[in-house]
Amino acid sequence: GQSINAGDGLVAWIYDISGASPTAGTLGGAQTMVTSGQLNESGAAVVKNLAFDDFAAVPANAGWNLISNPFASTIDWNNAAIAKTLINGTIYRWDPQAANWTTFNGTTGTGNFDQYIESGASFFVKSTGVGANISFGQDAKVLATGSLLYQFGKNGSKLDLTQQKVGA
Repeated sequence: GQSINAGDGLVAWIYDISGASPTAGTLGGAQTMVTSGQLNESGAAVVKNLAFDDFAAVPANAGWNLISNPFASTIDWNNAAIAKTLINGTIYRWDPQAANWTTFNGTTGTGNFDQYIESGASFFVKSTGVGANISFGQDAKVLATGSLLYQFGKNGSKLDLTQQKVGA
């Protein structure tokens, strides 16, 4: 019942209050989240300048940046509307279920996950030099189809919460 100010983010932790076992992988009952209001999105590309710290002692530590999908829609890392300057092309995401990192290299199309990044999801990229930046264009948004229908889960089970292409 509270307002979200323009420029503020939102995170929702959906939990089960039915008393079902938290490790069973299923919800004890339906969960509902309702939002309303005007979507605060200009239609312009979102540009983020990335840091490149020159760690001379350990060069492998230079250039790491934690960024996030800026849209209320899933995006496709391989879409040409995401312009990457001085970025190595790989996204790194933590998978808490597997307790391991997932990767996807948009240049080679390889990795142990896919190129779709959920609304609000954070991920690491590595800049390769001073002046690195990334621009998320509106056309990078995708409709929820196939596996994208189930971007949210609990203990390995799908919650059947779909995402749409919003603000295109």
